[in-house]
Amino acid sequence: MNRPYRRLVLAAVSAVAVLGAGALTAPAAQAAGPDAPILKKWANPGVAKLPSGGYVMTHTTSWNKPGAFATAPQPNGPWKRTGTTLLTGTPAWAKSAKQKRSVWAPSIIRGTNGRWVLFYSALVPGRGSQRCIGTGTSTRPTGPFVPDARPLSCFKGSGTKPKDLIPNEGTTSLIDATPAVVNGQTVLTYKTSHGYTKNGKKYWHTTIRMVALNPARPNQLIANPVNRNGRSVQLTSKRHRYIEENPSLIHRGGKYVLFTSWGWYGTHDRYWTQSRTNRSLWTGWPTTARRVTFPAGTNTWGQGNAQAIAISPGTWVLFWNGQEPGFKRGQGPKHLYVGKLGWKNGHPVVSKVLKRR
Repeated sequence: MNRPYRRLVLAAVSAVAVLGAGALTAPAAQAAGPDAPILKKWANPGVAKLPSGGYVMTHTTSWNKPGAFATAPQPNGPWKRTGTTLLTGTPAWAKSAKQKRSVWAPSIIRGTNGRWVLFYSALVPGRGSQRCIGTGTSTRPTGPFVPDARPLSCFKGSGTKPKDLIPNEGTTSLIDATPAVVNGQTVLTYKTSHGYTKNGKKYWHTTIRMVALNPARPNQLIANPVNRNGRSVQLTSKRHRYIEENPSLIHRGGKYVLFTSWGWYGTHDRYWTQSRTNRSLWTGWPTTARRVTFPAGTNTWGQGNAQAIAISPGTWVLFWNGQEPGFKRGQGPKHLYVGKLGWKNGHPVVSKVLKRR
């Protein structure tokens, strides 16, 4: 995700990346420019399927800026931006006279009661760049959403009285909240990050965590198999100069698949989508992940910020972000693409990039 504090780090990134315990050579730069995106300047897509057919999605924006949502009859469009704002006002837990109105990586889901719930990340007053996960509700998928008074998840010492309280390593920040219904369970995954210095170099401790949600009212936590009080469960943990983020879950063939982004958001050749497969939803996730492959000639200049969406039972598409031609290092991918999600030897692959309608 495009975070202001990360741009200071990007200038010092080494040309050699290490993934997990083994070395990984960065792919060669793509000679051709990006393919035509299905939507321009739409970073961190949060996509949902509408009950009546079609799709709706939101993106990183300011909560009071019109055009926070877009709708389309098919995953590849044509996408039409709406004039509505994301929220009806600043969340009470994030309110401050100098509060920025940026809302990062919002996503939506429909409860079984028919109401829609929005998940988003906002700054905590007086805590610099530290963010927490908030919620809001609306009768319409395109909002605006009324923010709840308390955040869903936040770090210890924030003073926000969250429903899900997690440890604070000093600069812990929460972002990338993505809801999903997997194998009949409504859950929310999100990412935490903490920056620290080791041997004079910048490193990050990033984790992926998950909570169980009330299917009728997804802004409410329920007990999970690990924590009866509903507190989140840590699925992954990485200490590295790269960052793991942007979790997205699906269930296929009796197994759960967790997609995440890995690398540096402000690059096109060192930021990609990877996956893990596990038979258990709450425990036993592998420590290493496998890079998701794309068809030859996929010139999207960046293949991260991905979200997998079921378009019918057993059939998925993958949305992801790529850069525009001539992008500046540190900008991060902002154009949106979508492709068919297939499987090879049990691992997810993008089998075809869909052309813009």
